[in-house]
Amino acid sequence: MTFAGAPRVAHRVGRYVASADRRRGQLCIVMNPQCSTYRSGKVVQTNRATSSYGLRVYIARLFSVYGAELKKQLLWDMCVRLAAGTRPLVLGGTGNELRDWTEVRDVVRALNLLSAHASAEVVTINVGTGTGLSVQQIASSIVRHWPLSAAADALQFSGRSRPGNPFSLVANATKLNGLGFAWEVPVENGLAAYVRWFQGQREALQ
Repeated sequence: MTFAGAPRVAHRVGRYVASADRRRGQLCIVMNPQCSTYRSGKVVQTNRATSSYGLRVYIARLFSVYGAELKKQLLWDMCVRLAAGTRPLVLGGTGNELRDWTEVRDVVRALNLLSAHASAEVVTINVGTGTGLSVQQIASSIVRHWPLSAAADALQFSGRSRPGNPFSLVANATKLNGLGFAWEVPVENGLAAYVRWFQGQREALQ
């Protein structure tokens, strides 16, 4: 959970990081729908923000955000293992799990747009495309964009998912679309850019 802006007063609450911008009098609460404390955290923090601080608020529910500087989760783990020559590359789950993949530059644009719609009534908007892509599709794309030979048939799935891991996390993008927002970075282009960024990191360390 993030209160955007500066000067900042920050503290950590469970899985959330909260920071308030008193000067601008405006609050962006970035929510991760995968967090188990999502519902209770939302109620506590939004009520406090509006009643105690008199801030205008919007809640942006983020989905599978990726892009340069991301150094964890699926894309990073795959690139690290590909760079190490790991074959076969075995990933958890079935590969059929669906996620709504959003490139970080587009997400920043969306948050900037939403800042104009903050209010005391607390508007909640999903920041997602509304299109689900499978983990297998994403993983196969990373392999395709890898600069060295990395055969797609070396990609395997264990068939075992982590307990509590949802099969599908895809946004209902009706509200965001209604504000006229348009996604500019196609997933395939975003993944190719991520691989290039990762390769650049490797070269800088060599």
